[in-house]
Amino acid sequence: MDKKLSRRSFFKASTLFTLASACVPSLAFAQEHSDHMGVSTNASRARIFFNNQDQFNIIAEACERIYPKDELGAGAKELGVAFFIDNELAGNYGSGAKDYRMPPFIQGAKNQGYQYPITRAELFKLGVNALNEEAKMRYKKGFLEISDTQKDEVLKAFEADRTKFSFGGMVKASDFFAELRSMTLAGVYADPIYGGNANMQAWKMKKFPGAQMSYTAQVLNEDKFEIIDPVSLSDMSH
Repeated sequence: MDKKLSRRSFFKASTLFTLASACVPSLAFAQEHSDHMGVSTNASRARIFFNNQDQFNIIAEACERIYPKDELGAGAKELGVAFFIDNELAGNYGSGAKDYRMPPFIQGAKNQGYQYPITRAELFKLGVNALNEEAKMRYKKGFLEISDTQKDEVLKAFEADRTKFSFGGMVKASDFFAELRSMTLAGVYADPIYGGNANMQAWKMKKFPGAQMSYTAQVLNEDKFEIIDPVSLSDMSH
């Protein structure tokens, strides 16, 4: 967690996969909340899932440690990733509308993902509280009060299932961390219509053109690399 450059370099190398996976959220749901599009500040934005400001702030801090601001560009907090996750948890993603959640629940291989009776919304609330409790057990302070280095240690413990906090056999800490990391990257690179990637800053950093209607003009220029101003789905006329 403390090697920012190598972590950011990894994210740059994984662009195509991440941008493809960022299409997961529901477009219909995003359009209902497109009033958050293009905001340059998070101060005026409203939460729709987390009814506790501390829980929301813990998510924001954890996301920032996974995708921190550096000399290459904005971090998760500036990109509004916590609002993206908040929006998704309030919709079909959070309710697990398309998930199979019937028993028996058998722990499979790592590449098979988890299977729990709880929804993702419940997983995140459980995970956020666990982050705070883990910080208290390690450092006698809440997650929001500890240093960045200590936050990284807590997140590393979750990633490796080495937490002092017990989930009571309900879930694995690493499953929550994997979901949190995946949603952090989705919030960074998804179309801003979904609530993250504020002002398309992540796309601009990677010179990703967004939802262009056509590349005909650029194709005529053959091998020349074209830098195109990105376009969001909300910018397209229908």
